[in-house]
Amino acid sequence: MTTALQQKTSKVQPGSGERLVVNRVDEDIAIVILNWNQYEDTAECLTSLRRVHHPAFRTVMVDNGSTDGSPEKLQKEFPELNVIRNQENLGYVGGNNIGISFALETEAQYILLLNNDTVVDPEFLSELLSVARRNCDAGIIGARVVYHDRPEVLWALGGNLQQPFGRIKMLGRDKSSRITKWDKKDFDHVPGAVMLVRAAVFRQVGGLDPDFFLNWEDAEFCLRAKKGGWRVIVAPGSLVRHKVSKATAGRLATYFGQRNRLLFARKTLPKWQFFCVLVPYHWLRLAALVVSNAVQFRFDLVKAAILGTIDFFRGRLGKGSMARVQRF
Repeated sequence: MTTALQQKTSKVQPGSGERLVVNRVDEDIAIVILNWNQYEDTAECLTSLRRVHHPAFRTVMVDNGSTDGSPEKLQKEFPELNVIRNQENLGYVGGNNIGISFALETEAQYILLLNNDTVVDPEFLSELLSVARRNCDAGIIGARVVYHDRPEVLWALGGNLQQPFGRIKMLGRDKSSRITKWDKKDFDHVPGAVMLVRAAVFRQVGGLDPDFFLNWEDAEFCLRAKKGGWRVIVAPGSLVRHKVSKATAGRLATYFGQRNRLLFARKTLPKWQFFCVLVPYHWLRLAALVVSNAVQFRFDLVKAAILGTIDFFRGRLGKGSMARVQRF
């Protein structure tokens, strides 16, 4: 880990994980996967990686303080893994930053962030690298992500920042997955569920921003990379099936979604636009969310949404009130 990287405002945090096993090989691609009490999903993802038609990669599994015995079981079943164990749940951001640090320390040239609730096509990595090699100015490359149980339907390809509201609009969401172009189209954002990043990007602009913990951190990272001069593009031939964040559904998704939407806007929009446009828009959106959940008697989601907004204005970032929200 370089001193320059450690000095970044949104830096990769090294050294806070316990390494169970380190299998170092002379390869230039590191795939980083998080696990948090999700043995079945993680095992299915790792099994699909064994079928990948590309020999030069290693897999780093960061366990985020699981208490179900899954890291030991996964290590036994997948001895090729490099396993890092955190003593507590550091969230999507903190867990991935640990894995990114390890990948940089072991001199990976590319780092692939991959959600554990995904199943990859055997050619997905070759397609990503093919697009990366043809576009040397592209620092971040996304994939064609479809729903796990509806592979004919597109979940995500890429997204663009919508002004003046600071929203990310995803291209083709819930449309046919038969995309045959877009491999040279620039985006503002590709989802962190599948994100191939050149190591040079992390060394230049830093890692994922720990203020977010989870949700919206991938969008902020992509925009930060673009400001650093890197392109954000998609390899539509790279196919990944996604179960769509079962670990972050419900109350936590609502809490972090409301708080981090404001945080993302504050970090990426001009101040006048944030206060004059985004904040009023957020209150209207929050009111609609509260009403829609209240009529369905989902008062846990109502409280999570309101607390997320309050915590933003109080400056309660990072993990924030996660423990309190889980008790709703």
